[in-house]
Amino acid sequence: MLKVLIADDEKDIVDLIAYLIKELDVEIVGQASDGLEAYEMILEKNPDVVISDIRMPGLTGLKLVEKVRQAGSHAEFIIISGYRDFEYAKTALQHGVQEYLLKPIKKDELTSLLNRLNRKKYLKDEKQQAEQVQQQKFNEQVSRIRREYLRKLLHQIPISENDQMLVGENAPIASAEACIYGVITLKLDHIEHENVDFGAYAAILENMCEKYTTKIKSDSFDAECFYQGTKGHIAFNYAPEQHLSMDKKKKYLSEILREDNEKYEFINVTLGIGVRVEAQKDLPLAFTTAQAAVDNRIVLGCGGIIDAANLAQKQLYYQVVIPSQIEMRIWKGVFELNTEEVGNCLNDAMRTYYHGEEKELQTIYQFAKLWIQLLEKAVVGNNLLDCTSLPEKEVWELRINSCTSLPECKEYLSDYMMKIIELCNDVQKSYEAKPIRQVKEYIEQNYDKGIALEEIGKMVCLNPVYLSTLFKNQTGMNITNYVIKVRMEAAKKLLTESHMSVSAIAGKVGYTDTKYFSKIFTKQVGIKPMEYRKFERKG
Repeated sequence: MLKVLIADDEKDIVDLIAYLIKELDVEIVGQASDGLEAYEMILEKNPDVVISDIRMPGLTGLKLVEKVRQAGSHAEFIIISGYRDFEYAKTALQHGVQEYLLKPIKKDELTSLLNRLNRKKYLKDEKQQAEQVQQQKFNEQVSRIRREYLRKLLHQIPISENDQMLVGENAPIASAEACIYGVITLKLDHIEHENVDFGAYAAILENMCEKYTTKIKSDSFDAECFYQGTKGHIAFNYAPEQHLSMDKKKKYLSEILREDNEKYEFINVTLGIGVRVEAQKDLPLAFTTAQAAVDNRIVLGCGGIIDAANLAQKQLYYQVVIPSQIEMRIWKGVFELNTEEVGNCLNDAMRTYYHGEEKELQTIYQFAKLWIQLLEKAVVGNNLLDCTSLPEKEVWELRINSCTSLPECKEYLSDYMMKIIELCNDVQKSYEAKPIRQVKEYIEQNYDKGIALEEIGKMVCLNPVYLSTLFKNQTGMNITNYVIKVRMEAAKKLLTESHMSVSAIAGKVGYTDTKYFSKIFTKQVGIKPMEYRKFERKG
């Protein structure tokens, strides 16, 4: 829809134009009686089209066009003139006015003009929209390339020639003289661990990273971020002579942080600032110490800024190793699906680091990651589960990494252990149930023949002794008794539904000795075969 402004010092003309276009796809956003009023309205209303008389008090139509163009407006002008003003109108065309109407105004001419301008606007808007979409896609692609480049840079992953070619002149945090480099890690801790909307969590993390990055970039040479798991990382570089110092940056970051912690009741936001370095190649050190600073929130508290510059060496540089003896016990405990033993391994491993006065609680997140990796390695290595059947690591890492106390973290590590062993048990039961089903089907189809345990074991590729034990655990009876049960059910059906002799029925259900069959039948059913037949037929 076209936004139209009408300007003429004759009210009758204004009213006439408004009447003539009222049924068109236009919106009249203003009516002015002189050039100065029209100018102010154009700046305020930003119309698509201005229908203006060429001669008005205050500002003539031509002066109005000229002044509007100087103000940066791209509104289309339809100039109204009389025959005697035709030369004057030609001058208007030199100012970019391509449309004009001669008085008296005719409805069909005005309608045709506005429809043409409406179509022109539609095509222009469509083109601009397409260009904006294309530009947005380009910007997003550049952003993805920059972030991936930064991720590799901070993780010390080799930058290939292809990476260099892709990023081109858009490389993030470029080297510069007399420059300081830094990394800030943004950590969101979800207070309600059980009912987490992970889509919303990721969106909040992304939005926050973008906001902090934009703010830091406005006060630096460059800034870029990327997201990884439950954390966002922002790298930046600045010159103290040209930009605010880190202490002053921390002041405005503290204010944004306070607002975020007030805004999101279910999330605690903590910023960790790594040590500042003087070369781009040293950014990985800033990255590592920024994450270590955030890990110290379990000791120093959440919701604030933790600066690595204010921490001791042992709070920043550490490496967690689970003793090899405990690792071996975990493998054995997992293989045996021994929950108690694996739980004891967790207690013993945690006691190594978190017992006594010198416990280094900030290492718990690294410990938790190592513990999960070790459990998964033991489960997959023992062929209990494949990688695709493991619990969702992202979910558990988010929960564990959102813990802000040692007991809470230990609880989630125990829960993860229970979950993974429960999955192993389920798979094991399913695996064991398959040969049992096969044995039952074989017996039900071959009960009239001689059935040997060794033969059945070969069929399901299991040791006969193990198969016998497995069958009893699964069904509550041994294989021999199951064969007898199937045979007796078949015998009862033949006694009821046929006129065959007991001897013939014995042969039909796998017995060559009639007396032995009768003895087994009596023991299982409680009465002799012929008595059973009489009883069932009377009923």
